[in-house]
Amino acid sequence: MAVKARDTVTLVRVNDGKTTYFHIKYSAVANPTAAQMKDTPDVYVGTYVDYNVAASANPAVYTWYRHQGLPGGTGLPGKNGLDGNTSYMHIKYSNDGGLTLTGNGGEDPGEWMGQYVDFNQPDSTDPAKYTWAKVKGVPGDDGRGIEDIVNKYAVSASNTVEPTAWVTDSVPSMTSEKRYLWNYEIFKYSDGTTEETRKRVIGVYGNTGNAGRGISGIVEYYLASSAATGVAVS
Repeated sequence: MAVKARDTVTLVRVNDGKTTYFHIKYSAVANPTAAQMKDTPDVYVGTYVDYNVAASANPAVYTWYRHQGLPGGTGLPGKNGLDGNTSYMHIKYSNDGGLTLTGNGGEDPGEWMGQYVDFNQPDSTDPAKYTWAKVKGVPGDDGRGIEDIVNKYAVSASNTVEPTAWVTDSVPSMTSEKRYLWNYEIFKYSDGTTEETRKRVIGVYGNTGNAGRGISGIVEYYLASSAATGVAVS
């Protein structure tokens, strides 16, 4: 019995109409902290059942067993019922939706996970006894990375009308006639597409008659973020 990439299994609807959920976590230690719990198999397995679909992050609500070293083909014991019988949670794997089991009698992790609960300790090898759920997702699309960022600069007499003549990387000198330094970036992505940022004024030449203030250097800062919009300059 092993579990991979899934920490909650839907069980059955009880008489009051509620759905119970069987939650599973793993740990390398017998009494883990929340940070030591994980979703992939390890030495110890923790389980509990409630009416919430989301698994708890509190290790105290789980009953912990030593997972590695248990004989294969046996279910995880639950708490004794009112009649004194012990229920067992049985889990097997399949790669074809539950038509057949994976290798090692269904113990090898597969794309589908099947489960059922009864009062018998040995796991059944009959796939029809198990309720099957897909646990391996469909591969996602390749990500789009940034291959290059090109800076464009221009000087202009206007701070509202965008310039038409731009230079790359080098910063042109501002004058009393062309007082405004403009800039934008071109992002080149790994999928061959490009994207331009908004053109904006980043520098202003000093007022006529006063000592001008030139730009001695420009330092570019970049930010990687999970947000596609709403990222402030600060």
